[in-house]
Amino acid sequence: MSKRFLKSVLVQTAGAFAARISVYGFNPIGIGMFTAIMSSRLIKWPTIFVMAGSMLFYWDIMDTVKYTLVMAAACALMAMARDKNSRVNQVTGAVIGAGLYGIMEATDKIMAGGGGADYSIIAVVAVLTFSSSIVISKIIEALTVSGRKMDRDKDRHLEKSVDNMYEEKIKMIASSFEKISKYITTMNRTSRENAAEDSINCIACSDMTVSQTDMINEIWRGRMMESRDAIALQLGEMSKILKDCTSSSYVFVHMSEERERYLRLKLKNMGLSVKKVVVLNNRRGINEVNITLKTVKSRCITVRELESAISDCFGKRYRVSKDKGNIVKREYATYNFVEEPNYFVLHGTAKRGKDGSSISGDNFTCMELQSGQTLLSVSDGMGHGLKAYRESEMVLSLLEELMEGGFSEEASLKLINTVFMVDDSDICPASVDMGIIDLYSGVCDFMKIGAATTFVKRGGWIEAIRSNTMPIGAEASVDMETTSKKLYDGDFVIMVSDGIVEAIEGEDKEKSISRILMDISSVNPQEMAQEILENILKQSGSREEDDMLVMVAGVWDKCA
Repeated sequence: MSKRFLKSVLVQTAGAFAARISVYGFNPIGIGMFTAIMSSRLIKWPTIFVMAGSMLFYWDIMDTVKYTLVMAAACALMAMARDKNSRVNQVTGAVIGAGLYGIMEATDKIMAGGGGADYSIIAVVAVLTFSSSIVISKIIEALTVSGRKMDRDKDRHLEKSVDNMYEEKIKMIASSFEKISKYITTMNRTSRENAAEDSINCIACSDMTVSQTDMINEIWRGRMMESRDAIALQLGEMSKILKDCTSSSYVFVHMSEERERYLRLKLKNMGLSVKKVVVLNNRRGINEVNITLKTVKSRCITVRELESAISDCFGKRYRVSKDKGNIVKREYATYNFVEEPNYFVLHGTAKRGKDGSSISGDNFTCMELQSGQTLLSVSDGMGHGLKAYRESEMVLSLLEELMEGGFSEEASLKLINTVFMVDDSDICPASVDMGIIDLYSGVCDFMKIGAATTFVKRGGWIEAIRSNTMPIGAEASVDMETTSKKLYDGDFVIMVSDGIVEAIEGEDKEKSISRILMDISSVNPQEMAQEILENILKQSGSREEDDMLVMVAGVWDKCA
C-alpha cells in the first residue's frame, strides 16, 4: 500500500505540471494526463483537485472552469464505462478525454464565432490529447506493474524449480517400476519356455513317468507365474500413471491481471483472504481453478457462495470437485473447482432373484468419477445365490476403486481378471458390462466381457450393442469388446443381465426386448426399469430360471 501511495503522489505531481503545459493556447497534455491517471491502478480521487488547483495558477478563471468541467464530465463517463476491474480501459479513457475536450473547444469556438481553420486545429488537438493519454498510460502501467511482475516471475521461477525437482523424482520411480515389470515379464517368459521344453523332453522319453509330486509342483509353478504376471501388470500400470503425472496432463492457463484482481476483490468483499489462484487445463481440455484461501470474517461463508463467485468471474458454471465441507475454513485450505459438465445422468434399477429369492447374483454400479465421467456397470455372477452375489460384488468394488484411483478402463479389467485367475479359492467367472459416459462431450465408451446385449434408446430408435467374449476370470488374458457412441439429450442406456435375455421365448430375443423398450413411454429411469422387468416376466410366463437385473441410465443436457 505504501508503494502504491508513493507512486500515486509522484504521478499526481507530474499531473500538476502537465496541467500547466500550453500548446498554442490549448492544454491537450494536461487532459491526456488526467485520463491516463483515471485509467490506472493508482489512487485517483485527488487528481481533479490537484490538476484544477494547478491550472488556477497558470490559466485564467474561465479556462480553469472549462478544463475542470471537462475533467468532471470525463470522470462521470469513465465511471459508467468501468469494467469488472473497477477501472476503465486505457483506450476507452483516451477516447472519452479526447472526445470531450474536442467537443468543449468546438463549442467554445462556435459561441465565439470561430472560422473553419479553427476546427482543423481542434481536430489536431483532440488527436494529440488521445495520443498523449495512451503514451502516458503506458508509462504509468510500466511504473506500477514492473515491480509486481518481477515478484511474480521470481515466485513462478521458484515454483517451477521445485516442480522440476519432484518431477524428476517421480520419473525415476516410474522408470524403476517399468524396469521391474519388464524384468518379471521376461523371467516368466523364460520360465514358461523352460517348462514347455521340459514337457516335450518328458513326452519324448517313453520310459519316464511323471509322478504326482511333479504334477503338483507344475501346478504351483503355474500359479506362481500367474502371480508374477499380476505383479508385473500392476507395476506397469503404476509406471504409466506416474509418467502421466509428469507429462503434460495439466497446462497452466494465463489469467489476466484484470480478471485476477476482480476475483481477489470480490472474494475480499465476501470476507475471504486469498493466498494463491492457479488456473489449469487438464488433458481433456477442462479448466480447473485452484484457490488457496481462508475466511477472515465472523460470518459463515459457504462453499456454494464460493462457487457462485468463481462462476461469475469466469463466465462459466464451476463446482467444487472434492468434498471440502460446506463451510469455508478459518485456516488456509486449497479448493479445487472444475467446469460444470454439460450433461447429467440419472439411473434406476429393478432386480429379482431366481424363484423370487431375496439374494441375487446380479449387481450394478452407477458412480460419478472425479474426472467428470460417470461409470455404469452390471456384473452377473456365475449361477445364483449368495456365492454369485459376492463374486459380482467383488468385481464392481474393485472396478470402482481402480477407476477412482486413476487406472484406465482396460487396465482395471485386466487387474480384476488377474485377481480371479490367481485366487486359489473356488471363484467362478463373472460377466462385466461397463459404460463410461463423458459428461462434457456426451460420448459413452462401452466395454463388454461376456455380458448380455446393451440397448440405447433415442426416441423411437433402438440400437443393440452385442458381445461374444468370455466372462472375466475364464481365461488368463481378458478379452473385451469396445464400442463408442455419442449420446444426446434424452437418450437412455439400458443394461441387462443374462437372466433377462434368457427369460424371453423365441429365437430373436433382442428384437422382443426392443419392442418392449419401444412401448415404454415413461422417461423416468426407475419407472422404466421396473416396467421392463414386469413386461419380461409377463412374456416369460413368470419363469425365473436365473437372477434378473435391469439398469436404465438417462442422459440429459443441462442447457437443453
